[in-house]
Amino acid sequence: MNAWIQAARLRTLPLALSGIGLGSAYAYLLGLFQLEIMAWALLTATLLQVLSNFANDYGDFAKGTDQGRNDRSLASGSLSPAAMKRALFITALLALASGLVLLFRSQALCLIQMHHLYMLLGLGLAAIAAAILYTVGSSAYGYKGLGDLFVFVFFGAVPVLGTVLLMGGDPYLPYPPRWFTTALYPAIAMGCFSVAVLNVNNYRDLDSDAAVGKRTLAVRLGASKTLHYHRILLISGWICLAYSFHEQMREFFQIPALGSGESALVFGLFVPIALLLAQHFSAVKRCQPGDREALNAQLKKLAISTLLAVILYSLLALYVREALASPF
Repeated sequence: MNAWIQAARLRTLPLALSGIGLGSAYAYLLGLFQLEIMAWALLTATLLQVLSNFANDYGDFAKGTDQGRNDRSLASGSLSPAAMKRALFITALLALASGLVLLFRSQALCLIQMHHLYMLLGLGLAAIAAAILYTVGSSAYGYKGLGDLFVFVFFGAVPVLGTVLLMGGDPYLPYPPRWFTTALYPAIAMGCFSVAVLNVNNYRDLDSDAAVGKRTLAVRLGASKTLHYHRILLISGWICLAYSFHEQMREFFQIPALGSGESALVFGLFVPIALLLAQHFSAVKRCQPGDREALNAQLKKLAISTLLAVILYSLLALYVREALASPF
């Protein structure tokens, strides 16, 4: 059992929950929140994250990338390749089944139209394929430096925007689709934080990946530029998250613009997250590639910090709708 827990990499699971949580919080601000849809979306996202982690373990082992690593289930001999292949198949089926229930429950509740169902089904199948093909196969995109792009899309934009769509947000009504435009900001924020988690992982493995020809973006950039890239991801994610709430407040109260004091207050609410991210970056900057223990700790810290950011956003959304919107 410990080997399967290790292969599932539980420290990354908060990230899977964060995208759905942020999309749900945004839907709540729009008055669209559906608890049942959120529950199925969380289950589907968790299964996709585990599938991605299993596939990463299997793909890197098959290519010899993890040779000599005791923190990987296949490379350490804790699990056999045949067992992992079965686990990949079963987890993919479970993710597909959960995703189908999610889609058809949303359809049954009249939250999405049929053309949205087909679009979201296509995105779901693409997400399953992306989770597997990151390291598995001769054309694994993670070995070509494209992992960051796919993570941004499937662990950032798709969970946030997809959750709002599943809860009844129609991007075509009204026109122009104002909610869809403003929802891009939390989607970008989640994308940046998700890529930042991947970047810590790639920075940790920079030297070993380069040695076996795994050309991640970190390998292509080198250690110094990877740290600059990491800083940009963290700052961009934080700005987009805070600005998203700022713009939603303006939309919620139907005012042309917030005053400078109000704007400073909204951004100030997210300062605790900025401090967490700053501490994380300082710790990563002190590490060298290959420092597994320290960088694994920072990978976990960043995933939890992202979840805390989403929890803060959700609590603020709850306060706005339940307290500020109350006539008493």
